[in-house]
Amino acid sequence: MSKLVKRRSVTVFDNGGRTFDRYSIINRKTGDVYGASPTPTHPQGFGLFSHNVAEEYWCVAYGYSWRKFCDVKKCIKFAVDRYMSDTNFLGPKVKLIDLPEEVINFIDKILED
Repeated sequence: MSKLVKRRSVTVFDNGGRTFDRYSIINRKTGDVYGASPTPTHPQGFGLFSHNVAEEYWCVAYGYSWRKFCDVKKCIKFAVDRYMSDTNFLGPKVKLIDLPEEVINFIDKILED
């Protein structure tokens, strides 16, 4: 699968530099959320996994075995949609083309795993 196709599953929010982890990167297919600075791979930059919104949401209701009892894709989609509707604090959405090259490379690395 090409990088461009994989990138379609990612949404990025930019808080305008209010925090060091300026960019919030959400993988809508997995529910994984990452934080990144403009230079996430630099030794003094920041680029780390934060949490998984589906795990966070569904574990409260069903415990850690929720994946056994649910349609996983639907549950992840529901949790991600809910999280993204409540993300006023993350800032506005950003087009990938407007991101620094290092952040785009970081996103590509995330999507490889």
